[in-house]
Amino acid sequence: MKTNLRKVIYSIFIFLTMSMALNASEVQHISSEAEFNKIVNEGGIVVADFFATWCPPCKMLAPILKDLAKDFGDKVTVAKIDVDNNRELALKYGISAIPDVRILKNKKEVEKIIGLYPKKHYYDLVEKYLKK
Repeated sequence: MKTNLRKVIYSIFIFLTMSMALNASEVQHISSEAEFNKIVNEGGIVVADFFATWCPPCKMLAPILKDLAKDFGDKVTVAKIDVDNNRELALKYGISAIPDVRILKNKKEVEKIIGLYPKKHYYDLVEKYLKK
């Protein structure tokens, strides 16, 4: 009886874990300009984080954007673009300091955030553009 109960509990645990993973949106790591353009052309809101792996403020921003992607689900796409690996895209957007976060809505840039800000700042901006 104990063994069967353990199997049932384990099965429920696995099911719930997989369900949460499938429902949670994730940050998309962009490897090319074409990939970025595809995301932008889908419309909606895109939060684009131009970063570098060696940048301490960029590392501090990463968990904020991960939470943002999870909390806003399919309403917002969060994309990370490594400026060292995507120089053309960084030049196209005029990236001169990092972290540099751009918010795009319906294919147009609506907000530019240079530097690291508290989590609430990013959430407030996304909520602002979701309401418009």
